[in-house]
Amino acid sequence: MSRGDGTLYRQNNSANYWMQFFLNGRKHRESTGESDEKKARDALKKRLKQVHASEVTGLMFESVRMRKITVSNLCDALESDFTLRGKWSSQNRSHLKRVRDDFGDLLAAAVTPEQIDKYIERRLARRRGAKGELIPGDRPASINRSLQLLGQSFSLAVKRGTLSRAPYIRKLSEADNVRQGFFSDAEVKSVLANLPDDGLRDFVEWAACTGQRKGETVSLTWDMVDSGEVRIPGELCKNRRPRVIPLGPELAEIIARRRKARRLVPMDGVTQLAEPIFHRGDGLPIGEFKKSWATATQKAKCAGKLFHDLRRTCARRLLAAGVPQVIARELTGHRTSAMFDRYAIVSNVDVLAAQKKVAQFRRQA
Repeated sequence: MSRGDGTLYRQNNSANYWMQFFLNGRKHRESTGESDEKKARDALKKRLKQVHASEVTGLMFESVRMRKITVSNLCDALESDFTLRGKWSSQNRSHLKRVRDDFGDLLAAAVTPEQIDKYIERRLARRRGAKGELIPGDRPASINRSLQLLGQSFSLAVKRGTLSRAPYIRKLSEADNVRQGFFSDAEVKSVLANLPDDGLRDFVEWAACTGQRKGETVSLTWDMVDSGEVRIPGELCKNRRPRVIPLGPELAEIIARRRKARRLVPMDGVTQLAEPIFHRGDGLPIGEFKKSWATATQKAKCAGKLFHDLRRTCARRLLAAGVPQVIARELTGHRTSAMFDRYAIVSNVDVLAAQKKVAQFRRQA
């Protein structure tokens, strides 16, 4: 056979015929899956039609190797890409873990839009708990974060030539995803009082005073503290822009307490001072504390409030104190006024206070 027609051959320790052909100057070898020569030749002809179609249409040829790649392999590649670009975060780690758990064992080339739609339906659906209680389905925003990373995994594979195509991945509407939760000053005090005083209380109070995100606060280390301020590198910030937080009275008190709580820990066979500013007595960065948080918010009579609501609380406090928005944004790390406005929640109490100010002004006029 000529080079363009491909060839059949026998391979040691294989009962089936193998085929060899060229595409774009690259040699491909695959098993025909047939031990009968006529059937093997038919398999070769079918494969050559796919090769020629790829050459004519420009669509990428799907090799046998591509068919063996799993979604878990794509996730590994995306994790490496995020790490190289400095975008690997605890949030990405959490969402990518969910993608691995839900799709990891599937062959990437076999994933279809229909499978993804059924996956969305399952996560949206309500279900019964162990005690028969009705548990609501996942929020669209949470599902979208998983689908976003799934889509990025496929897109990266297509760009690198690892896959020939990516499935269509639907996105859900997040029109109702603007959260309005925040704490009153009394609720913040009560939550703090009901949290364990092992370092977690300082961690939460810091977040309430600065409006920092949880992952960013967890990553703070002592080498960032310098002459009465904390210098946060851009790679820790969501908007990738470094910023400085001066240590006012409340923050200085927290830092002073954390200095006293600093611990010696073994590192690579050498005992040295732990680097994380916030830990719970073990010198390690603070991990999950869902149970402690749920207990504290329940005792404070604000069950259901989120840790992220502290960020909105900080934004409200700053504006209520008369701090100009441009300065408030420097503390909270919001890049634009539009994003800051989403966090500066206005309550009925704020509106009532404004009406009283107007009434007082009119009486004095």
